Amino acid sequence: MITSQRPSSCTFLLASAVTLILGLSACGEDSPNGSGGATTTQGQGGSSEGGGGGSSTGGSAGGGAGGDDCVSDKTPEPGLVITKHGAVRGVAAGNSYAFKGIAYAAPPTGTLRWRPPEPLQCWKGEQDATSFGDVCVQHEGVGKDKKVVGSEDCLTLNVWAPKTEPAAPRAVMVFVHGGSNIKGSSSEGGDAEPFYDGQPFVEQADVVVVTINYRLGAFGFLAHSALSGEDEHGSSGNYALLDQLAALEWVRDNIAQFGGDPNQVMLFGQSAGAVNVCALLASPLAKGLLSSALMQSGACVSKTLAERETFGGTFASTAGCSSGDVADCLRGLSTAQIMAGYPEIDLVGVGIEGLAFGPTVDGHVLPLDPLATIEAGKHNDVMFALGSTANEASLFHVLTPIVSRDKYISIVEAKYSAADAAAILAAFPPPPPLKNAHDQLVALDTDVKYTCPTRRAARAAAKSQNSAVYRYLFADTVSNGSNAVKALGAFHTVELFYLFQKDEVMGAALTSQEGQLSTAMLDYWTTFAIKGDPNGANTVDWPAYVSNGDAYLELNETIVSGDGVRTAECDVLDGVTPL
Repeated sequence: MITSQRPSSCTFLLASAVTLILGLSACGEDSPNGSGGATTTQGQGGSSEGGGGGSSTGGSAGGGAGGDDCVSDKTPEPGLVITKHGAVRGVAAGNSYAFKGIAYAAPPTGTLRWRPPEPLQCWKGEQDATSFGDVCVQHEGVGKDKKVVGSEDCLTLNVWAPKTEPAAPRAVMVFVHGGSNIKGSSSEGGDAEPFYDGQPFVEQADVVVVTINYRLGAFGFLAHSALSGEDEHGSSGNYALLDQLAALEWVRDNIAQFGGDPNQVMLFGQSAGAVNVCALLASPLAKGLLSSALMQSGACVSKTLAERETFGGTFASTAGCSSGDVADCLRGLSTAQIMAGYPEIDLVGVGIEGLAFGPTVDGHVLPLDPLATIEAGKHNDVMFALGSTANEASLFHVLTPIVSRDKYISIVEAKYSAADAAAILAAFPPPPPLKNAHDQLVALDTDVKYTCPTRRAARAAAKSQNSAVYRYLFADTVSNGSNAVKALGAFHTVELFYLFQKDEVMGAALTSQEGQLSTAMLDYWTTFAIKGDPNGANTVDWPAYVSNGDAYLELNETIVSGDGVRTAECDVLDGVTPL
């Protein structure tokens, strides 16, 4: 295991914008030994530092209980919950309890690396659930400061629940973190100042909140013909999605013991987390595991198994695994050897469509592309909300503040045919000669990767499903921010600060109006989880979406509803195809 000590808190500054793009983990905190006091149960598998070969047949598609309930030698009491595998003791936090670092599957190490998650082993006594588990293996920092942190033994989740007994089972909200599927964790900020803190949701809305870890990067998304060949479904590459399914199965099997309703589960995620939410919305393996879904700043995208296996073949060859038993060779690599093969991130290319690691159309987890699945009405028909921020891509281009007119034109012409490029340049015209094209590139990137894919997914769902669909646009610019922060507008990730009830954004305190927006967002999200309809008594009406329109709710210091987000621009982009 490769570990790192981190500061207990940090302020998100422009100097760490790259970290913000890829994940918030530079502001995380681990315990000195890197374990965080996690409740993982070793079960099967070996050290995360070396795989050790073998030919395990793999396990269930989503983990789960793995058989009959275990018999605990403990009796439930406040702060002590008996799960299907054993007792966990949490920590009091205000009027709620937090249960952190609960394992939901066996460690995917040794022979279980690049296999579906396996069921847990039972335990006697009680496990400590007062601190977060390990983050999954990832890079921390960039450039010369980049280092490997985390553990492969990281499949844990966290639960926040009210202290009081419920009159009826409570709605459950399951959050999937972002980070380009290569960074991030459910424990951002550490135990002292968790960024994805469920306590405000629990205490303001009387819900149960779950946040999850899942395998990242190559560990969660590597596809290879050798891995597909040994799988009973001929599949590889969707291990992280199988982790998330295992977490949802854990919720189904255990959340009632925390006062939650296993039949009322809202799955929501941001950025790459939202990409994964859409994949699960489209997956037949998620049937019955969620009652509603909400995507923040994501898109319904995937790649074919052949495309992923081509990337995986190059990845394996670079790591020295190109002949013989390639799967065994890959499992024998150390964590550091695997991480050394990661592609360099092109900051200008960062975004949903450019994910090196993401959902794979494998015929099992994803029989079809997620958007195509929704268009065909073959997805899980549940209440669905989705949205984006007004200036998503500004954060991706913060390190390239000057873009020449010629450079802007060349970027467009390199990616599209001559006819399509001409149409795009007419809709997103370059500035006059010698003027900076930065803002035009941000607008184009935002619409290509977020605004217009959001409209496509909303229209597809509204047309093909019976359940209601809702769209939002977050458009607030941080009023007290520095000039540099204000220049970013409503940038990628900014809405998370409001939703998770933070008092400041990048060191700038929220105004009273922004505080009201923050409260309203929590109301919308939790009401959607509870009712399947985000509208409550104290909020501006959020109109339902229809496929022949584009109704949305604008989340700003003054909340308003409207119809049509960047309509002319998206009409153009819907008619072009990247090369």
